[in-house]
Amino acid sequence: MLVAMNQAEELVLAGTTLNRSEEYRCPACQGAVHLKRGAVLRPHFAHYQKEACAVFSEGETAEHLQGKLQLAAWLEQLNIPHQLEAYLPALQQRPDVLVTTPTRQIAVEFQCSPIAIEQVVARTTGYFEAGYEVIWLLGEQFKYRRQLTAFQKACLTQVDEHIVLFHYSVAHKRLAYRYSFQLKQNQKMTQRKRTIRYGDPLALRFKSQKAKKLPLNYALEHQKIRRQCQYPSTKMRDFLQLLYNHQETIISMPKELYVITPSEWILQAHPLAWKYQLLLQLETYPLRTVLTERILEDWL
Repeated sequence: MLVAMNQAEELVLAGTTLNRSEEYRCPACQGAVHLKRGAVLRPHFAHYQKEACAVFSEGETAEHLQGKLQLAAWLEQLNIPHQLEAYLPALQQRPDVLVTTPTRQIAVEFQCSPIAIEQVVARTTGYFEAGYEVIWLLGEQFKYRRQLTAFQKACLTQVDEHIVLFHYSVAHKRLAYRYSFQLKQNQKMTQRKRTIRYGDPLALRFKSQKAKKLPLNYALEHQKIRRQCQYPSTKMRDFLQLLYNHQETIISMPKELYVITPSEWILQAHPLAWKYQLLLQLETYPLRTVLTERILEDWL
């Protein structure tokens, strides 16, 4: 942790000028902490016992400590109101940086080490329910490599109508954001990337990308699905059970299910399953029914 409370009950930033013999307390649990200054990590505060505080219990890497300071300094240059390691008592959470504007409060989480996806979901939900927005910035360990991992999906941020993945490089002092993710018929994912250099205004710019339709080889897609059925995943087994319940098989499955929609990567359900369920729903409507967006929303 970089911020602690001194004897005058003031929040102070860990640094080389602080007196190590002075008593400091954790802003969250009010437990005693000590100032650490070493050759590897920059000065920071630490609890005498790691298990003493649930809020500040995670070990921090040099990348994480340095990244938080860089982000805070960047916001300082831009005159954007913020607080480093702001403790939120109602949530018992402390974002790495809390950005406050007259109309918005944004919790910034810089994640450099693996944590459970359930923790990401719980923290994000907690922020939303309390009226905070949240942005997850991922470190070097979570670089994007052609496909989105489950952890990266959990850390996505919605900016207007765009779904965005943020990365921050401490070494290069650069913020990168990817958007316009689209899944092609060949199962390859495309996306757009932009970067913002340290010190530049934090303005996101998006360029629209239209999905290109590729010719679909139904016979080839059918072979791929047949191979998946030989060693089915849990999601595929659920889909096969769904077919069985409706007295269907892979062979009788309509070819429309093979078509890949550009945004289906974001759904947890197996794409064949929700497409099949949608077709079943469509069969319940009388012929010449006008399908509106509201009807589809109600079905979802």
